[in-house]
Parts: sequence; C-alpha cells; structure tokens
Amino acid sequence: MGGREQEMEGRTYGGLSPAERAERRRDAFVQAGLEVFGTSGFRTATVRGVCEQAGLVTRYFYESFDNMEALLGAVFEDCLNDLLGRLDTTFEAPGVAANPKAMIVAGLKCFFAWAEDPRVARVCLREVVGVSPSLDALWTRTMKGFVPMLVALARGVYPSSEIDELEAEVLAIAVTGALSQAALRWHVDGHRIPRETMIAATARVLRGIQLTIEADLASAPAPD
Repeated sequence: MGGREQEMEGRTYGGLSPAERAERRRDAFVQAGLEVFGTSGFRTATVRGVCEQAGLVTRYFYESFDNMEALLGAVFEDCLNDLLGRLDTTFEAPGVAANPKAMIVAGLKCFFAWAEDPRVARVCLREVVGVSPSLDALWTRTMKGFVPMLVALARGVYPSSEIDELEAEVLAIAVTGALSQAALRWHVDGHRIPRETMIAATARVLRGIQLTIEADLASAPAPD
C-alpha cells in the first residue's frame, strides 16, 4: 500500500472512521459469505467469489479474516446470534412467557421461520459440520449457548420442579438436537412438508416434556 493510500485509510471518510469502515467491510463479507456458502456451498467457494459478491477487493478480505474457514465460522455465528435475538424477542412478548403452550408454539414458529431461509439452513446445519476440528468445536459451543436460555425458560414457568441442573441441561441438549435434525431434514427435502406441520409435530415433542414435568409436580407430596 502506497503512502497516499495509507493516508486515506487513516482518515474519516463519508462520516465514518477507519474502524467503522473496516467493520462495514467485515459485515459485507459476512453477508456475501452467507450468499455464497448458502447457495453454492463452502467447499467450492473461493476468496475471489466472495469478494465479487461483496463488491470488495481481496486485500480487504484478509483485513477481516485469515481464511475462508474463519469466514464460514463468522457467518455461522452471525446466523445463530440472529436466531437468539429473535427468540429473545418472541419470549418477551405479552402472554407468552407465563404460558407454556404459547411459549412452545411461539418459539417453534420463530425457529422454523428462521430455518426456512435455505442459505441459513445450509450454512448452519450442513456446511459448518465436518470442515475442521475448530469449526466442530464452534458448532458444539454455539449449540450449548441455547441450553441456559431453555433451562431459564423452564425454571421460570416451573420454579418448583425437582428436575436437577444436570437433567435440565440434558433435556435442553436433547431439544436442540431434535429441532436441528428436524430442520435439517426439512431443508434437505426442499420444504416438502408445510411449515405448520413441522411446528405441530415438533410441538408434540416439547409438549411431552411439558406434560411430564406437570405430572411430576401434580403427584409430588404437598409441603408440610
């Protein structure tokens, strides 16, 4: 990079600082990665193709990412953070948090609306798995991020439940696994099954957990 170019890089331009411009470029690459990985797949993608999709030159790619694997991880995390944000908003809606049945239906509607984007489903449920040990670890870590939220929701509705922390954690892991596999099959089949059917079927699984918790509470001896 020449002296003149370096000088321009360090200046505020268009009302944006160098750090803000770099962040915008990074966001552009993440969105481009979603499009490229989500339509053509990670294994055939190239830095050049991502740069063309983002409308940016190659040197800006390496400003933000060491390699394509790092970009795939960033796209995956961005998609999952989007889902977490949507779920937070969904569960904070009036009439949802205190109603287990409403919570289940609202949460599943939110999840399958998110998973209906074929690019998101392909990246999060197919492309990121099996690429490398570091990405597999990222996938596991990110999936575990849903566990505290699910446990907290259940504890909020059933504060007197005697399910211990370890069992609650395993239940949450089982739920995330079941939903991710259902969404993967839905994606692979080209959404052949209507979204409403996906919601209704998976709601039965979650309702089964709900009803067993309620049955345990109903049969518990009354406190002295």
